[in-house]
Parts: sequence; structure tokens; C-alpha cells
Amino acid sequence: MFSESLLIKDENFKKYIECAGSFIGISKTYVPNLGNVEVYKQLYALYIVGSIGMSIGMFGVSSMAFSNMIGIGTLIFIIIYTASFMMSWGPICWVLISEIFPNKIRGRAVAIAVAVQWAANYFISSTYPTMMEYSGGLTYGFYGLMSVLSALFVWKLVPETKGKTLEQMENTWRKRKEDQKDSQII
Repeated sequence: MFSESLLIKDENFKKYIECAGSFIGISKTYVPNLGNVEVYKQLYALYIVGSIGMSIGMFGVSSMAFSNMIGIGTLIFIIIYTASFMMSWGPICWVLISEIFPNKIRGRAVAIAVAVQWAANYFISSTYPTMMEYSGGLTYGFYGLMSVLSALFVWKLVPETKGKTLEQMENTWRKRKEDQKDSQII
């Protein structure tokens, strides 16, 4: 499905991709370990840093596609995106899903969250070819914009779960709900 995209038609780019395979393998090993640095230990910090890296990667690919300069620069931006995803949204969403829901609704909530994630994956995969036919630059620009929105979403709406028990997370949600009711009264 993706072999018909703008990026894969360039023979030199195919060679760059082959060379990048080993780099991506190395980044799968070492990039997640950046989470060991003290500043990155909070889940939402990893999400925000990952989203920013992903947006840099996608906006970079977008600008390369608009300027029709597909080459090593494009590969570098793809690697930035991939490494950022592998240290954040790729693995951590599963941790967050298991920690964020109260015990009372955990089973159903996790099922719904996973179903929504798979539906979103299907949507992106099925619309990619059509979007690329229209404009490669706009396609990757859209993905960059979604990465920026994901950082804002986490910053504003996702609570930190580090060091909190499930009961404390339930209290966090209860307090937010009460705060919303109080703000509606005022």
C-alpha cells in the first residue's frame, strides 16, 4: 500500500532506507532508555517531548515534500519522527491505559480505549494513500499538526500517574469532576 508513495519512487531514497534500517534498530534499543533520565520519568513529559519530536519530523518531511527535495534530509526527519514515537506514544500509551482508569470501570474503559486506538490506526492507514495522491506535503503537514495537538491534549487533560495508586487516580478523577461542577455553578 505504501510502496506507491512519493517517497519510495526515488531509487536513491530506497538506498537511504536500507542504510537507515540499522540506525532504527539501534534507536529502538537506546531511545526508550532516555526515559531513565530524571526529567523524563513522568509519563506526560515523555508524551509531550515525543509529540514535539514527532511534529518536527512530520513538518520536516512536509517541507521536503513541498520543495520536492526527497533525499537524505527526508530520511533524517523520518528517523526523528520514528525515534520520537518509539520513546513516547508507541509503548507508553499501553502503560497509561492500564493506570489511568478507576477500578470500577477499568475493564470496559480499557476495552474502549484500545478499540478507539485500533480504529484510529485503521483510519490513518486507510486514508494515507488518498491523502498522498492529493498532496504529500499537506499529508505530512496534517500529521505534524496532529502531533502538536496531541502534545496540547496531554498537557491540558492527562494527569500524571507516576507514584500514584489506583485509588489515588480515582480520587484525581473525582476531584476533576467536582472542579468542573463548581466552575459550571459560577
